[in-house]
Amino acid sequence: MPSAPAPCVGDGSIRWHAEADGQGKPVYLNIYDAFHDKSIRWLNSWLAPEASKWRLGGAFHTGVEVNGMEWSYGYADDGDSGVAWNLPRDHHQHQFRQSILLGHTQLSQDLIMDVLTDLCEEYSGEDYHMLRRNCCHFADDFCQRLAVGQIPGWVHRLANLFGNAEGLVLGVTKGLSSCSCTNRCWVENGKDDGDKAQWLYRL
Repeated sequence: MPSAPAPCVGDGSIRWHAEADGQGKPVYLNIYDAFHDKSIRWLNSWLAPEASKWRLGGAFHTGVEVNGMEWSYGYADDGDSGVAWNLPRDHHQHQFRQSILLGHTQLSQDLIMDVLTDLCEEYSGEDYHMLRRNCCHFADDFCQRLAVGQIPGWVHRLANLFGNAEGLVLGVTKGLSSCSCTNRCWVENGKDDGDKAQWLYRL
């Protein structure tokens, strides 16, 4: 029986594509304890123990792994995109914690590239905000566009709860107010197919 097609939002209309193998490409949410900080790791282990079904939340960085590369969002200046890539589970700024399989996207490699192109344009690095527009919001948006659903609510629960007390939170967490991921977004026009193949067409 043929697999059901999955939606892709590209030019404002819904397009459909079904992977030939019927399963699609796995999409992982990679979760990190923020900033290689021991106190943050301790806080996260207390608020969101990995072996527990009950998790309040914590201070996390997240990246979305698809096609052998991990994508995330952070601060960048000079009008650059805040979307960046790194090798899976190996972000230079954060301590890897765990990986969650969210599902399998049925989008083709070209359509995944279309989604990333849109995200690079929509997520400016200067728009990054620790509470209101961060790496977790980006990951949630990306995963929904890949048609694998939302990320687990506990991953960004604390940021959402503290959003209404922004001034206090930013004062307490001064120095941790930006997630400055290296900006290496290669989806822009002008890059040849060989460059794209290095990150998008890896299997």
